[in-house]
Amino acid sequence: KHPGAGQLMMGYQQTRSNFVLFSQDATDAEAWTKTNTAIDSTLYEAPDNSTTANAIKSNTTGSKNYYLQQQSLSITAGKTYTVSVHLKKGNLGFGWLRAGDGTTNYSAVFNLNTGAVTSTSQVLSTSVDAMDDDWFRCSITFQAQNTSSSGDVIVFAQIDATDTTPNVAV
Repeated sequence: KHPGAGQLMMGYQQTRSNFVLFSQDATDAEAWTKTNTAIDSTLYEAPDNSTTANAIKSNTTGSKNYYLQQQSLSITAGKTYTVSVHLKKGNLGFGWLRAGDGTTNYSAVFNLNTGAVTSTSQVLSTSVDAMDDDWFRCSITFQAQNTSSSGDVIVFAQIDATDTTPNVAV
């Protein structure tokens, strides 16, 4: 029997699991690969008003790209995943969030000046939630096309939305 108006209905929802290790600690050397990246030892105010946020900076003079990457994530074909990151505009105005299933990459560019999303690839949806103190929670949702134990998540900093290789002016 189909529930009618005024009846309580309980729906099934799969539980959420965070597959990204040390997702609140970019300093962990085993979890995060840093390319041309330095993590400042000073902690800054995070979106929840705690002093736990890391500043991610280029550590190479003249470097044109820097990013954080976590590899060896298990991805299953046909499952839907959401990857999110909290970003705050520093010297750069854009962030690029990318997840991969070992073969296919899913990504979006987030404008940290306006909250707009540009340059999406293979995603079902994106979301940008403006928070206090110029923080944004940026997310991509995708359905994995491949099963792999070599999935990854990468967060890049960008000067503008058209960067094909996310970079920083030095």
